[in-house]
Amino acid sequence: MFHIADVKKFRFCPRFFWLHNNGQPLPRIQFVRMEEKMTELAKEKLNITSFFMGQRGDGNEVFQQGFLSQDWGINVRMEAKHLRIKVPLMHKTDDGYDIYFTYLGGKPRGDDVRYYSDQIWVMMELGIMVRDIYVIHLNPEYVREELLDIDQCLSVATHFYTSKGIPSHLITDAVFEHVQGLSSTLEEMVKVHQDTLPEAIKLPRCYRRQKCGYYHQCFPDEQSEDHDSIWTLVNSANKSDLVRRGIFKLDQIEGDMIEGDRVQYAQIMAARNNGLFFDRLALTNWMSKVQTPISFLDFEWDLYAIPPYPGMRPMEVLPFQYSLHMLAEDGLKHEQFLGVGDCRLEFIENLLRDIPSEGTVFAYNADGAEKLRLLELARQFPQYKEPLHSLAERLIDLAQPLFMGLYYDIRLGGAFTLKKVIEVINPQFAYGNLMIQHGLNAVELWRKADISDTLSEQLRQDLFAYCKRDTEAMVELFQYLRNLVK
Repeated sequence: MFHIADVKKFRFCPRFFWLHNNGQPLPRIQFVRMEEKMTELAKEKLNITSFFMGQRGDGNEVFQQGFLSQDWGINVRMEAKHLRIKVPLMHKTDDGYDIYFTYLGGKPRGDDVRYYSDQIWVMMELGIMVRDIYVIHLNPEYVREELLDIDQCLSVATHFYTSKGIPSHLITDAVFEHVQGLSSTLEEMVKVHQDTLPEAIKLPRCYRRQKCGYYHQCFPDEQSEDHDSIWTLVNSANKSDLVRRGIFKLDQIEGDMIEGDRVQYAQIMAARNNGLFFDRLALTNWMSKVQTPISFLDFEWDLYAIPPYPGMRPMEVLPFQYSLHMLAEDGLKHEQFLGVGDCRLEFIENLLRDIPSEGTVFAYNADGAEKLRLLELARQFPQYKEPLHSLAERLIDLAQPLFMGLYYDIRLGGAFTLKKVIEVINPQFAYGNLMIQHGLNAVELWRKADISDTLSEQLRQDLFAYCKRDTEAMVELFQYLRNLVK
């Protein structure tokens, strides 16, 4: 017996499917904080008061009996040809069933259309007449007031949307257009599941955007590869092709093989230059824009699907901690903050008090992180809009020299996280000696404390130590780069 999610895994990669279903599932990481299940919120949105609730292990007879007395079913389980599905919401009408899928995000763009279609195939195999298909999703324009308004927070989509938020295809039409028979796919899944571990075949999907969770298990030889291995080349879709052509090292790559990427150029030049490359002129120009006093800022935050406090939107974050190092002529100073619950106002007031009113402010990956957080807080608390916007304008991304190809050390091995960079330039500031070593681990521990509204002294110190290490590492990186150009 397979679940519908197994079909998705199999299509992604048969080896991924085998590993997940033979005792080696990847750990589930809850990036988004969801206090209540989406189906429960959807039930409130649709004003469903009378229904039957499906349960794990239900056979087809359960939902068939349920719809004899009820028009609505929630978490309806059914199976056909040994494939099980769970339909979030079904509504029986005089001429068929309306299906409501749930989507934990903004306007649906059709990325999951095949996943929906596979479930419709199961219903069709059971002779269920599907009439219309909807997707219940978060309304990105909703701003919470004092009380949560689920009717405004959720929307019911009849269309998929473009990346610009424009309605495109009707969901019902698009889903039915993608329905394909799954019998042969299920037969292949049975064979793979019962066979030995499939061969690892490297495809762009293995490392596109981020590496698959099984990547290092599938290709262990890369772990022993030298830092100048072709597999460390970033932003490249041609690594496998280069290997087939006998090119295994970065310094073997010729100019016409570079895909127009400055970071790739920096990697190749580092491989040809005893492991280190930096563009002295460009890096000097970048440094010339830095103004004293110099601040180094790092936030920790939690991401909420449903806005818990006034002024917040769906899928918006709540910053609960910061670390701030300040480098001036009289030395290095440090300030920090940590709160629980709705600590946004306290966060803002402490930050504006602690941070210098002038000078450059560095953050790592600033544009996609700290800068966004400041702008969100400015919208939520308009009385602080001017100083928060001013602070956001002073932010400079300390990762720019790496992402722009101005600096590369071959020991980075194609990784540009702050943790990897500090391991290379000064291992004294690595994270291995901390109780908390990853940002998501910090968030998980904070969530437990936030629920009880208390932070133990040990947890406070562990959270402080982790966030402080981020800004300490940024100070070290900045001073290292400044010394390079000198």
